[in-house]
Amino acid sequence: MGGRLTLKNKTRVVFTGDIAFSKYFEKGWKKDALFDIGIEEFLKAADYVVANVECPLTEEGFHRESKLLHACSPEAGAFLKEKNIRIWNLANNHMMDCGAGGIKDTLQAATDNGCQTIGAGKNLEEASEPIIIGADVKVGILSLAKQWSYIQADVDRAGALTWNKVELIRRRIMDLRKTVDWIVLIVHGGDEYSDLSMPYIRRQYQRLLSLGADIIVGHHPHVVQQYEKLDNKLIVYSLGNFVFDTKMQREFKHTERGILLGIDFEKTIYNFDHLATEINREKNSVVVGETPTVFQEMNEVDYTDLWPHAARAFFKVELKRWMLTQKRSKKATILLCIAHIINTCRHERMRTILRGKLSSCCIPRNKVNRQLCKYFEDSKPSKIIGILRSEKK
Repeated sequence: MGGRLTLKNKTRVVFTGDIAFSKYFEKGWKKDALFDIGIEEFLKAADYVVANVECPLTEEGFHRESKLLHACSPEAGAFLKEKNIRIWNLANNHMMDCGAGGIKDTLQAATDNGCQTIGAGKNLEEASEPIIIGADVKVGILSLAKQWSYIQADVDRAGALTWNKVELIRRRIMDLRKTVDWIVLIVHGGDEYSDLSMPYIRRQYQRLLSLGADIIVGHHPHVVQQYEKLDNKLIVYSLGNFVFDTKMQREFKHTERGILLGIDFEKTIYNFDHLATEINREKNSVVVGETPTVFQEMNEVDYTDLWPHAARAFFKVELKRWMLTQKRSKKATILLCIAHIINTCRHERMRTILRGKLSSCCIPRNKVNRQLCKYFEDSKPSKIIGILRSEKK
């Protein structure tokens, strides 16, 4: 269910970045001038608008202990509908913040407002259900997220479709291919506040394309990232924030910026354009902004040149996140941050950080234990960092 079909030989779809009516944007859906006229027109001109709704629309309480949880009133659904935002992506790391009840209420809010949802549901079958939009030019859209354990749907468990369900994703894509002209995957993954996608993310998105999709539209980093063309296929790594602002976000650069991505689909070709947005933090509104420098096409050579700098920046971001959330000394926080990265990140990912001359990982995932953390805490930071830098895989 979408907006107007103005040209029968073309289907225009606009994709947004992250939306959460909480924290600084709590009750933002009640504001008459949340968006300036340029944004309103860009949204209304689309046949369909697909938004990452990164909070459940529910009165249910939070089901996890964290300061970084999001939810908003089901009444926000009417605002989204009025702005032509009628397809809601729910495959993200906050959709389970209020548990299964939160998902149920969000699905109901969409139904009540004549909107569609993708990426999450009362079970895995429902969460993996794609949608098909368009008249003469049909576009199939499937939504999935990184495999955060607390959001994964199952046969009898509410949640989101996650990218480790490879065979299910492949089957859904193959079924779509029989009836549509184009297939778009919306993927909620990547690393927060990083201006360049990590190598493991880049490879993961390329693998997803190899399953038969044509375009990947990404979000989760909360900052805008590059896009990459692979033959006639496209990966847009991150659209940044649209209506999303928190105290934590304001500690990191460029989190006020976002991209509205417009794609015109024809039978055999597609073209895309964009509108840059910016959060006005004085008025808690969203205005048309300048296109971020990072939002440009990237190829293999570009990535190879950029990665060493991005690896260092990634480590600094992770360290800052830990400094903001851990009540420990700076020394202990630095070392625990390193331990955390090694313990929670893929082995492959840490090898790529080594190539950026930051650190290496000779320890398989999930093998860092309390003793290692204690060893980190009891040693000089320079010694541990030196060891991590010098170890070769």
